[in-house]
Amino acid sequence: MSKVKFLTIAVVALLIANIALMVFFSVGRHGHHRPPEPREVIIERLQFSNAQISQYEGLIQSHRNSIVQLDGEIMRLRNELYAHLNDPTTWPGRDSTERQLAQLQLQIESTNYDHFMAIRGLCTNEQLPLFQKFTNEIAQLFSKTPHRKK
Repeated sequence: MSKVKFLTIAVVALLIANIALMVFFSVGRHGHHRPPEPREVIIERLQFSNAQISQYEGLIQSHRNSIVQLDGEIMRLRNELYAHLNDPTTWPGRDSTERQLAQLQLQIESTNYDHFMAIRGLCTNEQLPLFQKFTNEIAQLFSKTPHRKK
């Protein structure tokens, strides 16, 4: 086999492999869609106008700031609690720390509820039925674990 024939076959094989890889990655990327962001879901479901979206962005920022602060405090208390796992004696602060964690979780739920009430406040009278329908799905849509439809 001559060098020219060998190089031609090698170039054609590499070209075919390159095309196959491009097709594989292109199909793979389009085959796996990322789940929509909660922001996108709310805007779409409630059919927000541009003005409402702008107001909603402010609500999102405020809500995120509150949740980040509460999550940070929860992490601090968890670290404090779990730091005593290797202590052979009973840690007297356990009950207090667990109650503080429960109180913070309660604050998170209250913050989330208030956030959705503020979103409801952005709705026009025409959008309120959309919000009412949407409330039946809120817990599932924003859960950290995926839910299967029944």
